[in-house]
Amino acid sequence: FRPPYGLRTADSGDFIHTQQLKVALWNIDSQDWNMPITATEVMNRTLTLMLIKRHGVVLFHDAYPNVKSVLPMILHKLGDAVVWSDCHSLATL
Repeated sequence: FRPPYGLRTADSGDFIHTQQLKVALWNIDSQDWNMPITATEVMNRTLTLMLIKRHGVVLFHDAYPNVKSVLPMILHKLGDAVVWSDCHSLATL
């Protein structure tokens, strides 16, 4: 379960527990949703944060146009230097 905006309320723990959900959060926000930021800026921000943090979960949104151009550029630039996993596989990590 990814809480909207990553926000949880005081009673969300009970809900998550009763629904037997696992929470998936991120530590690198690509800012792909931020319309004033260009695709190149999104790419540079994401790559910089990946280098600083060295591992984690990158937040991308499929509903915004920046990610459609940024993600292929990032994948090409990094090649095999990064292991990518689908968020559905996080439960098994």
